[in-house]
Amino acid sequence: MLSTFPTGSSYEAMLENPFPAFDNASTPWECHDHDHDHEFLPALFQIPEQTGLDIFHSSKPVISSSSSENRDEPEEKIEVIDERKRRRIESNRESARRSRMRKQKHLENLSNLLNKLRVENKELSKRFRFTMYQANRIRTENDNLLTEHEILRRKLLYSRGELISRHFQRRQFGYNEQQQIPAPTLSQSQYIFYNNKNFINC
Repeated sequence: MLSTFPTGSSYEAMLENPFPAFDNASTPWECHDHDHDHEFLPALFQIPEQTGLDIFHSSKPVISSSSSENRDEPEEKIEVIDERKRRRIESNRESARRSRMRKQKHLENLSNLLNKLRVENKELSKRFRFTMYQANRIRTENDNLLTEHEILRRKLLYSRGELISRHFQRRQFGYNEQQQIPAPTLSQSQYIFYNNKNFINC
C-alpha cells in the first residue's frame, strides 16, 4: 500500500518543527495583544471582508425610498379610515341623541294627553252617572203615571157602567110609569096650565 503523505525535505521539516518561528520566541497562545489575534488564525477561520461588489450581491433586502413611501401610504389610509370612522361615530351619536330627544318629547306629549283624557273621562263619568240618575227617576215617574192612568181608566169605566146602568133603570122605570098613568083630559090640561100660569104670575 502506497503512502499518501508527501516525501522529501518539506515533509521532514514539518515533522521536525510543526510550528513556524515567531518573533521574540513567542507562541500564538502566549500573545496578549487581542488586536492582532486574527493575524495568527488560519485562513479557513478568518472572515473575508466584503467589498463594494459584495454589497450588491448580499442577500439582505435594500430599503429604498419607494418602500418608505409605500409604508407611508398604508399609514395615511389608516388615518383616513380612522377619521371617517370617528366622523361616523359622531354622526351616529348625534342621531341617537336627536332620536332620544324626539322620543322624550313624544313621551311627554303622550303623558299630557293621557292626563287630559283622564280628566275628560272623569267629567264624562260624572255626567253619565247624573244622566242615569235622571233616567231612573223619569222611569219611576213614568211607571207611577202609568199606574195612575190605569186606575183612572178603570174608575172611568166603572163610572160609565154605573151611568149606563142608571140610565137604563130610569128608562125602564119611566116606561112603566107611562103605562100606569092615564092620559089627562082637556079640562085637566087646562087646569094644569092655569095653575102654572098663576104660579108664574105670583
